[in-house]
Amino acid sequence: MKKLFIFLLPFSIVLFAGCNIGKPQTQTTKNSIPTVKTTYETYQNETFGFDFQYPKNFIVKLYELCSAKDPYCTLELSLKITNPSLPKKVYDCCYTPEEIEQYGEIPPIMLKVLKKDPITYGFYPESQNKVVEEIITLGVPKELANKILGYLPSSSDPTLDIAPPALVDSCSAHQVSKINGNIVVKSSGCTHEGVFETQLFTVIDGKDFQNNVLQFDYKANDYDAEIEKILETLNF
Repeated sequence: MKKLFIFLLPFSIVLFAGCNIGKPQTQTTKNSIPTVKTTYETYQNETFGFDFQYPKNFIVKLYELCSAKDPYCTLELSLKITNPSLPKKVYDCCYTPEEIEQYGEIPPIMLKVLKKDPITYGFYPESQNKVVEEIITLGVPKELANKILGYLPSSSDPTLDIAPPALVDSCSAHQVSKINGNIVVKSSGCTHEGVFETQLFTVIDGKDFQNNVLQFDYKANDYDAEIEKILETLNF
């Protein structure tokens, strides 16, 4: 009887182990970092008929870039959207950390509600004229599509005999896409008087084209993830 028990014992161990083959093993990690879920607020502007979502910890406030009485002012409204957790920056050269703290600012996203009749100058590089053609193929009326040129900085074009590149606002490329039903022109590699590089997003209401054109800009790479969320939730 003892021999039979000794013989069956290894077989029972193998059989028990086989029953657990293929079953998922539960693992616990002592130092696992919990995922922080971003919560969002909704900004709504009833005067100009649009809304979008932004991270709850961001600060959104009115910011006057130019006076409405100025005949050259192209804005109806401007907003400053800031992430207070970002460090201060100075975009000129050679500041000490103490001077950056004193003179610098947290880089914002600037949102501009543009007037419906921008100032146009009548000459644009070929690369920028192609933007108008792409916008028209997405259903934008030709008259409005042509006005968009008045909102975009000139594209970099070495054949233009106007001014040294450092003295004009320019962008290296424009890309047209449709996001959440709206038509978005992303202008990248944009420089302002050759000082710093920005990203610029010009947004057209893709439903009835009756609303004001919106424009978002920020220093390159500061808000890449956040601007995606804003554009994906932007409604007119």
